[in-house]
Amino acid sequence: MIQRYIDRLGEKGSGGFFVWLDYSMSCKILKNVKVLCFNKLYPTILMILYKKGIINIPEDDAKKMDHYLNNIDLIKDDIDRMFVNGYYSKIDIDGRYKISYYAYLMYEEILEKNENIIYIDTDSIYYIDNIDLFDIDLPFKIEELDYFVIANKKRFVQYNSKKCIFEEKGFGRKTTGLSTKSDKYISEIRAEIRSDKLEKILN
Repeated sequence: MIQRYIDRLGEKGSGGFFVWLDYSMSCKILKNVKVLCFNKLYPTILMILYKKGIINIPEDDAKKMDHYLNNIDLIKDDIDRMFVNGYYSKIDIDGRYKISYYAYLMYEEILEKNENIIYIDTDSIYYIDNIDLFDIDLPFKIEELDYFVIANKKRFVQYNSKKCIFEEKGFGRKTTGLSTKSDKYISEIRAEIRSDKLEKILN
């Protein structure tokens, strides 16, 4: 919990889920990108504000939410996941605004303190090298990507050699089944992979 964010929740500012992109980094093959993913960011902020008496939700719901967040790696029940993931929409407008504005203030400060951030989307930060989280104490995990290309907000392709798969988002393949612009980026990444392997052999 960061008090300076709580002190500003009465302001009129940006609401909704936070999405930001450094457009100078778009449509380029980026290597060795890291992804910091906060664990259930918005439900976690909800519980922070609930415990401070800033947001009111039924006590039984709060207990269920708290239990889930404290045992997130152990709970596999899809019903519990749906309850937590969908709860944001059940909160009144003022409560949703306070949750999203807390996240906005946090990301705004992260961007001020870090010049190497490529992209932020809801609960994930894509960056190069290291990141300074100062006194933010929310739970998170970090994944390392070998290659990453972002075309626009919510449209990207990433490759993790440990998983040996390409992951894409926002290009419509799942709904249309058609070839999309992501194929171009995947082909470029494959070419880069071959080039990097050849360079290692020659060196």
